[in-house]
Amino acid sequence: MTDHALRILEFDRALDFVAGFAVSQVGQRRVESMRPVADPAQVERELRAVEEVLGRLQVSEAGSLPAFPDCAGALARLDVDGGVLIPEEIWSIGILLETGRVVVAGWTPDSDRVPLLGELVRRVVEDEALEKRILRSVDGEGAVLDTASRDLARIRQRLQGRHVRVVRHLEGVLEGLDPGHR
Repeated sequence: MTDHALRILEFDRALDFVAGFAVSQVGQRRVESMRPVADPAQVERELRAVEEVLGRLQVSEAGSLPAFPDCAGALARLDVDGGVLIPEEIWSIGILLETGRVVVAGWTPDSDRVPLLGELVRRVVEDEALEKRILRSVDGEGAVLDTASRDLARIRQRLQGRHVRVVRHLEGVLEGLDPGHR
């Protein structure tokens, strides 16, 4: 189908409408990038996949899939030798791993009844140990947490203790000054 025909049909408006139902930015972009398909077998497969997910949503206690962060850029940088991530990206990968684990736990389908959904769920990477390590090491704002390591926690406790002593000392110095010089 030509771009002109798609504009006449206002295909972009239809995609925008459907993308509004996506639970993540990744899903929104995926919907927005869709184009009409002419192959009946591919159309049938896509419709079956949608039916499987809708059927699963109707019986799911959660009612929807959990949202998840877009980690594509961060994961691509990990493929490059020497690639470095900032703490917020590391945290996002931890959340992605957590979401994947939740999806697998709650969405592991009966593969005979929902084979396409089963294919998707089997592709989800699970690494609970890495997920837990990441989420106890950094937070969503990129702060490295005391729980990242015992040494870090100990160093921060010592620094906090020294900070308190310095403040008390300065307060004592100020108390000894003439009020006109404070």
